[in-house]
Amino acid sequence: VKPAQPVRLSLACHVSCVVCSNSFCSIMASSLKASEPPARHASADELTDGQKQELYNKFGLMEGAHTIGVVNLVLTIIVAIRWPQFFWLLHLLKACIYMPWKFVLLKRVGSELFLLEFCYFNTYYSAIGCVMTFVRVFFGIWNPLHPWNS
Repeated sequence: VKPAQPVRLSLACHVSCVVCSNSFCSIMASSLKASEPPARHASADELTDGQKQELYNKFGLMEGAHTIGVVNLVLTIIVAIRWPQFFWLLHLLKACIYMPWKFVLLKRVGSELFLLEFCYFNTYYSAIGCVMTFVRVFFGIWNPLHPWNS
């Protein structure tokens, strides 16, 4: 029989408890049984074909999302390095695709107010700037950014 492992709390949980004076961590720590050994996870070789298929059905979209994310990163780097004058068009296109997509995803779980965070407002403002630039460059319509362009 192995000796019991002490319960370790994450640093983030400890810091948040110190900051907010919450006793959540101490309650969670007392509910954990230090005498139980940690659970052993099965390796991929030990899974049956049905279990593997179930895992792929459950997490298969993550593989596709990872691939799309890597392609997005590579495309962004290539455009930023090779054709920096067109980067704003790529940014505008991506904002018009990803922001409504993110809204739909957050709306499904009732968390659409997360779109009011600072990082999303940076995207909104940069997309507005890109639209103003697009209108000025392609249609010649004056906008408030005109005095800063020469």
